[in-house]
Amino acid sequence: MRPSPHVGGDAGLRRLGAAVKAFGGRMYAHFTYLGLQQPSLDLREHWQIRGEDGRPYESFHIGSYDMYHAVNFNHPEVQAYFLEWIRRYIRDYHVDGLFWDCGGSPLAPDFSPPETRPFQRFPSESMVGGLRFLEWVMHVGRECSPDFFMWHECFSQ
Repeated sequence: MRPSPHVGGDAGLRRLGAAVKAFGGRMYAHFTYLGLQQPSLDLREHWQIRGEDGRPYESFHIGSYDMYHAVNFNHPEVQAYFLEWIRRYIRDYHVDGLFWDCGGSPLAPDFSPPETRPFQRFPSESMVGGLRFLEWVMHVGRECSPDFFMWHECFSQ
């Protein structure tokens, strides 16, 4: 979620957003729905979806792609993290909308021990939580900007 140093980091993205707006353009951010990559400074081990064997669920490891660690969108810390960054992208970086890469992909069931997931009773709730979370993103985006738009590989709003 942090702006890439390849585009100038925080300051570079602010300048880009301001320049796009000054030109009358619109800007969209590309987020991944499948999780966060290592070595993300923000990824917390207890946010990850875990398989029956207790290991984190890893996705999208092909060719030159780095591994994504799926996060549980039911987790209150995950929700707060993503929503805060989304607000920041809209307000600070002048982003008009979001594209969720792999947005319709089913999330794996989370078999984390129940004592670590008081917000989730059943492993299958991780998929439902992801879709519910996208509704919250739309709501938060529209609170920040009435023109906020979001889409991903399976649907648009």
